[in-house]
Amino acid sequence: MNKSRAIIVVKNPEALRVAASSARISTQPGTAMEIFGRSLGDEKDLRLLDKVLSSGHKSVIEH
Repeated sequence: MNKSRAIIVVKNPEALRVAASSARISTQPGTAMEIFGRSLGDEKDLRLLDKVLSSGHKSVIEH
């Protein structure tokens, strides 16, 4: 059987903020950069992503 694997080639230190900002883009006013600027990469972002991912919306972390 062919076993696929993924290799991480780049790690973004702002990945949490990017993913949380993308989850907020349709619910908060402002440009993408404004929403990103308000994100702190903190526990609030983790809770949001947990909620979004548990709802089946994985596109916020795919890229």
